Amino acid sequence: MAHSSSLYPLVLSLILGFLACPLAWAQPEPDGPASARTAPLRVGVAGSEPFVIDRGTEVSGLSIEVWREASRTVPVQQGPPQVYPSAEAVIAAVERGEIDVAIGPLTITRARAERVAFTQPWMHAGIGIAARESLGLWSMLGSFFSRAFLVGVGVLLTVLFAVGALLWVAERHKNDNIPSQAIPGIGNSMWLAIVTMTTVGYGDIAPVTRSGRLIASVWMLASMVTASSLTAGIATVLTLTQLHVSSIRTPSDMSDQQVGVVRGTTSAGFVRRHGGIAVEFEDLTAAIKAAESGDVSAVAHDRPSLSFALRQRGTADLTLSDSAWEPLGYGFAFALGDARKRDIDVNLLGLHELHAIDNLAEEWL
Repeated sequence: MAHSSSLYPLVLSLILGFLACPLAWAQPEPDGPASARTAPLRVGVAGSEPFVIDRGTEVSGLSIEVWREASRTVPVQQGPPQVYPSAEAVIAAVERGEIDVAIGPLTITRARAERVAFTQPWMHAGIGIAARESLGLWSMLGSFFSRAFLVGVGVLLTVLFAVGALLWVAERHKNDNIPSQAIPGIGNSMWLAIVTMTTVGYGDIAPVTRSGRLIASVWMLASMVTASSLTAGIATVLTLTQLHVSSIRTPSDMSDQQVGVVRGTTSAGFVRRHGGIAVEFEDLTAAIKAAESGDVSAVAHDRPSLSFALRQRGTADLTLSDSAWEPLGYGFAFALGDARKRDIDVNLLGLHELHAIDNLAEEWL
């Protein structure tokens, strides 16, 4: 009896331990993959229209639509998105653990990828440039000092000098109006060549020798072509000055120029790499207004957003470049090691295969 009574506590402890094991096994690891997949997502957004449109009570836009489609089959709850002032701010919030995912036209760069985990690119875009048009008196005068125009003037003066020198050689001993000294004689002969070319014909100087008249006759015929070519060249210059030509059309034109960029975007680095002076603004609208007023020479920003903003404003003061530079992908940003990123990656690939993102882009852009 004593032996059986001593076994009773041991058997009881074994039974209680066996019942407690399933309860312990059922508890998920606080920081493991299970909790990462089931915890509610804290969402942050940043960007300009049409990718992110903040109406105060509602946030919409192309980025939001793409995210909604990509996360449709992911079994996680999502809280209301928190709006951040810039891409850099929302990426920093992910890095600090303040939010779980950043949504917007977030450019994927090496420096950013070292801090957060980007998804597959859901869209590719490059940087565009919008600048004021070169019009007005100064633009017209500048065209007359172009290399092509100056070369044309130099050729004309050379021809006039050659004709004047020939007339001086032929007329210097027989014509009282053409001095025998070289400098004044050639000068008077060039005057004769000019009035002959322009068909003014003052009559104050005329060739009197046969060789002089022969040279003058040949010059009369040649000057008809010369005068018409010069007139056509001047007309072309004047016509081109009336065209809407942007003062900054390529990155090489930004050298030593003040260019407006949005704070926290990759455009600032783009401007500095090409020798420009990046002037940062809080948003794209402020940068465009500065370019319209002449405070900066141009605006550099992601081309889709810049094109959309210019169309919305209906401004005719700025011209958008036809090309885009430094094309990079847009992605969503998770914290490093977040297992939920894989589900979004798979869904984004599926959306690309179905051309669903292309269809959304056509609707918004």
